[in-house]
Amino acid sequence: MKTAGNILLVIAGIFSILCLLAGIAGTVVLFIFSSDAFADGIRELIKNGTFKPDETKSIEEAIKIVQHGCKIGAICSLIGSILFLAAAVVAFVGMKIEKMGMYIANIILGVFTASILAIIGGILGVAGGTFEKPANQNSTN
Repeated sequence: MKTAGNILLVIAGIFSILCLLAGIAGTVVLFIFSSDAFADGIRELIKNGTFKPDETKSIEEAIKIVQHGCKIGAICSLIGSILFLAAAVVAFVGMKIEKMGMYIANIILGVFTASILAIIGGILGVAGGTFEKPANQNSTN
């Protein structure tokens, strides 16, 4: 069971690294869109009618709403990236040291990152550690 769990943790670790890279890219793009450099682009979209803000009274207010939304999205993307970084580290380290606590950490981070592979890998690792018979120790007693 531990071998199957470790294989799933390798796949979950690779998945976490890919999600981390996507999250970093999303964070950078959203921070760029929240800057004042893109305010003119938003202003043009509103004037052309491509972007129609319904609830705002002025163009400047609509620009501020879009910028704040991009900032919030960038912060959420950054938090997600940090979670995926932690999940990748825990998946690879947990696979190497094969301790019960690391498998449980994989289950918890799998829940936070919605990675079913990390959850199942952690469960198989815990089950493999629970049902594994201890090695016979030679004692002189």
